[in-house]
Amino acid sequence: MKKILLIKASYTGRMIKSITQPLGIMYISSFIKKMGGDYEIRLFDNRFYSDNRKVENIIREYAADIVGISSITQEAQNMHDIADIVKRYNRNAVVIAGGPHPTQFFEDVLNDVNIDFVVRGEGEEVFFELAEKIKKGEDIGLLKGVAYRRGEEIIDGGKAILRMDVNELPLPDYEAVDMEDYFRHFSMSTIGKRRYAAISTSRGCPYECIYCHNLFGRRFRYMSPGRVIAEIDYLVRKYRITDIEFVEDIFNLNRERAEKILDMLIKRDYKLNLAFPNGLRSDMLDRELLEKFRKAGTIFISFAIETGSSEQQKRIKKRLDLEKAREAIDMASDMGILCNGFFMLGFPGETREEIKKTIDFALNSRLHTAYFFIVNPFKGTELYDMNRDMIDGMSVSNRYDEYSYFLGRFNLSRLSTPELLKIQRDAYLKFYLRPGRSFRIFRMYVNLPDGIRFLTYYTLKTLYLIGDRAIKGIFHYEGSSDKTDDASR
Repeated sequence: MKKILLIKASYTGRMIKSITQPLGIMYISSFIKKMGGDYEIRLFDNRFYSDNRKVENIIREYAADIVGISSITQEAQNMHDIADIVKRYNRNAVVIAGGPHPTQFFEDVLNDVNIDFVVRGEGEEVFFELAEKIKKGEDIGLLKGVAYRRGEEIIDGGKAILRMDVNELPLPDYEAVDMEDYFRHFSMSTIGKRRYAAISTSRGCPYECIYCHNLFGRRFRYMSPGRVIAEIDYLVRKYRITDIEFVEDIFNLNRERAEKILDMLIKRDYKLNLAFPNGLRSDMLDRELLEKFRKAGTIFISFAIETGSSEQQKRIKKRLDLEKAREAIDMASDMGILCNGFFMLGFPGETREEIKKTIDFALNSRLHTAYFFIVNPFKGTELYDMNRDMIDGMSVSNRYDEYSYFLGRFNLSRLSTPELLKIQRDAYLKFYLRPGRSFRIFRMYVNLPDGIRFLTYYTLKTLYLIGDRAIKGIFHYEGSSDKTDDASR
């Protein structure tokens, strides 16, 4: 019997971490178990630890034949550190990297001699097929969804073929993780610690936003309402879940399906709290639908606005109807839903005036909380391809943990980097010092479970973002780009 160890890598910077269940490796585990193949599987989430001592002990004691490591870009250094530990204890162990970062940066990842294969894109079927070939000692050849190095040559099978029916996926392997660990930590939603589970009921997004990884493709593939409710039923009965977080790209793209799921939850009367920290299309939310969201238990929605400029919306191909999005925020706020906003500063060629439109949208909205991110051109995105020459000419380090949404290592705008970071810091100050907003935030959090304690945490986190990170960023970039805003001359 072959042993498989699946590890979720940890962010190695100083950013305060929010931790949700690692659905990626949980799905891979349950899929392998469904397919059989005589494997023993263990999961480990390294995000709970401040160093690698625990994961090193697991690697040494478990002695896996195959080690899969999942990471986003900010976790890439930890992924490489873990691969080094694996090979230190067992040179014959096969290390497979997967997730958003290895999918897009597969050539960089394969420069690490400790990483044998990269699974690119949707991983369940590909990982199982690769594991089967490794177990049988078969030649990998050109396997769709797998990249690896053969001598000096990189063999790349491209991204994985996307599953057309996600209803066939088994439930994530919840039993392979300690759910109680996650209840003791903050999640993606700015709500607080509670008995929650993150679920993903669809994959793919048809929109063409130039900054998006597009890990799951453009085709929207969704689970049936019955499949979704079956997973929630399981979580409520087995783990006494009180909160559900929907962490997919765009839950409400198919309105009929979304309404059926909400109706079934209302009928169940579990009195769950629902949160949507990531995946709703703001301009597809009207009063009728929002009322159904609220009746089903929704207490938190993130509105991904990105830019307050209609022209910039076209350039980044998000094409959000800003007026409809504003109306949705107003209605959700009126219904007692905690409204969070996501905004991006520093798109290619963006001027001070365009950035001001984004900040003004946030300031004049009824959002309770907001994040102002610096644009990051990740490899594999259209944004990166469009600006490759500019990016290659920038004097930046190779630290992947600097791919922070709070402090980007790149500046594609027309502003100097210190000015862009000052605008980001000032946006936070202006937003939270807006008259009446502090009272509205307090009034919302006082009614949430554990709300006051979390509000204290959130306040400290925000001060950390607008203070330490911004100031350090200005010094970090000192002497780099001397760009000026041409439009302001």
